[in-house]
Amino acid sequence: MQDILVVDDEEVVRNLIKGILEYAGYEVRVARNGKEATSLLELGVPDLLITDLSMPEKPGNMLIEEVRTNQPAIPIIAISGAPTLQPGIYLRIAKSLGADYIMAKPFSTADLLRTVRRALSKKEAVIG
Repeated sequence: MQDILVVDDEEVVRNLIKGILEYAGYEVRVARNGKEATSLLELGVPDLLITDLSMPEKPGNMLIEEVRTNQPAIPIIAISGAPTLQPGIYLRIAKSLGADYIMAKPFSTADLLRTVRRALSKKEAVIG
């Protein structure tokens, strides 16, 4: 079973994504911010990282840079619905830092699952 790490400071969003992915057959771990995600990454490398960008303690852009340095093969989906700026600004920055895919909140279940499958198939193509 493929393991996905979901990082978002909003409990409702985090649990919604987790529920969608578990229902689709994935194993899901969650973290409230980049600091918690870093601790979970030390326990095991996921097949995919989905991270929000605007979070306390360690924002998603720092997490993306860290993962790209330490675990460059992990596909990353960056998500954002940042209220202070257009989410597109944060998402373009995330893409420049190494996110493979970007998604503005809110997104549909179908779009999430399509992007997850695409990211995981990209990883399998690189490994296989």
